[in-house]
Amino acid sequence: GMARANPAILVLLSVIVLGLAAIVILTNVLSASMVTNEEYLSDRVMYFALHLGDPDNQPPRRQKRSTIENGSCSFEMNANRTRESIILMKNDSLRFRLILYENTANATPPMAAREAVEKLENVQSIKNPKKASQTSALRMFKQLTNGRKNDLFVLFVPCKVDVQSDRDDIEELVKEKEGLDGRTMIVSTTIPAQEISKLYAQPLPNVLGKENSEALARKIVDFASTTTTNSTSSTPTTSPMDTASSPPTTVQPSSTTTAPTTTTTIPTTNNTTTLPTTTNTSPTTTAQTTTTTAAPTTTTTVPTTSTTTTLPTTTTTLPTSTTTVTIPTTTVIPKKNLTCLFVGDMYSFGANQDAYDHEKNFIDETAKVLFGQANFRGGLSLYGSTDIAFPNAGLNHIQFTVQRFRELLKDMKYCNYCNNTIELGEAIDLINGYFKYKGVKCNCLIFISAQHDTSGCAVLNPDLASDRTIVGIGFNETDLSEIIGDHDRALKVPFNFTDENIAEVVDAVLSR
Repeated sequence: GMARANPAILVLLSVIVLGLAAIVILTNVLSASMVTNEEYLSDRVMYFALHLGDPDNQPPRRQKRSTIENGSCSFEMNANRTRESIILMKNDSLRFRLILYENTANATPPMAAREAVEKLENVQSIKNPKKASQTSALRMFKQLTNGRKNDLFVLFVPCKVDVQSDRDDIEELVKEKEGLDGRTMIVSTTIPAQEISKLYAQPLPNVLGKENSEALARKIVDFASTTTTNSTSSTPTTSPMDTASSPPTTVQPSSTTTAPTTTTTIPTTNNTTTLPTTTNTSPTTTAQTTTTTAAPTTTTTVPTTSTTTTLPTTTTTLPTSTTTVTIPTTTVIPKKNLTCLFVGDMYSFGANQDAYDHEKNFIDETAKVLFGQANFRGGLSLYGSTDIAFPNAGLNHIQFTVQRFRELLKDMKYCNYCNNTIELGEAIDLINGYFKYKGVKCNCLIFISAQHDTSGCAVLNPDLASDRTIVGIGFNETDLSEIIGDHDRALKVPFNFTDENIAEVVDAVLSR
């Protein structure tokens, strides 16, 4: 009897052994999967936003005065800087995502350094790009981070930024990045860092300008390292499961450079990141409002005991909701910091005090607008028949309010008894030879002259403080282009000036 039972016992023992082996294997697989997910959750993601437009592929055109293009720039150059940065950070606990943008943005899934470098090799610039929307790239970052507090955002601004035509996009970007300055680096290889900092309301330590282009990759690495040290660790309620999961419908993981229309949407839930695997429905995005439908989330629970071979699965469907986000249209670019010296002409009209009073009114109206539209300080120096030291007096009495500045205008009186008359050429030489502008942080010169003959005069080129602005005003429609440098502005203003003439002068000063 015992002999006949042995085969059955052996079979039973074999089944038990196989079952235990299966449990061990399954447990190991689940453990490995959970480690992978935990590693992803603990890793930070660094986003690089690159504009797909390449000026090298665009037909030549006459540049506007407001177009900023002071250095070399192309998509390939920015992609190379990104590649160098990623390679330098390959051993760090970072994953990388590329955000490629035109008027909308397109993103890749999270990638390891090697995969990200390979992905960059397949991205091509667009010859005729649509108008750039930097805001769409930032919104994509905000959507994909969705509560992750340690992810970083590096924005390469377009090679060509036009202060006038791009104003709305920049204003929108400034509002959208509120609270994200410490996690954001703004990069340009054509614009100085100081100018980028002011234009984008971004702290200077988190800005890289054209002067940083040689060491750009290393500085991006330093940004990531510094932010890692200063950041506070936090774990979001839910996060993406792993890099193999399907990306959100607004993200295109392939190397295509065609941006979907849904990439500027904002998620409706801030405490979860949802990753639908089969849904590819695109919500509609308008200029003023954005409507987003939350995607279903599948949650897999970990078995409660190590001896269970069947994992219970529960599916939770989030209720569909619609959120409308209204983008304010009243946001303004942060005010420009200007300490400006007005230079008034008390020579060209001879002893005609009425003409000088008219010039005084022009200065008064211009200053009033500048004090209102910029962080403005102003001084007044006068050349010609005057008993006021030139140009020292104006720089020694810089005023912070328009009311105090108007007190300076009372000195615009023709001096009948003065023997030491300063002519235009001498005034320019004195302006150029003065060396204390930086001591009072004077970075702006508005030079006025009604003299038609400027032959023999030097070009205005004073050693002003950084981010200098020089505007020459040909009062009574005189041409000052011969004494104004190529990078500065010369305007003609009629004697009977209008509000439009004032606005043109203010625009020239603020857009430099």
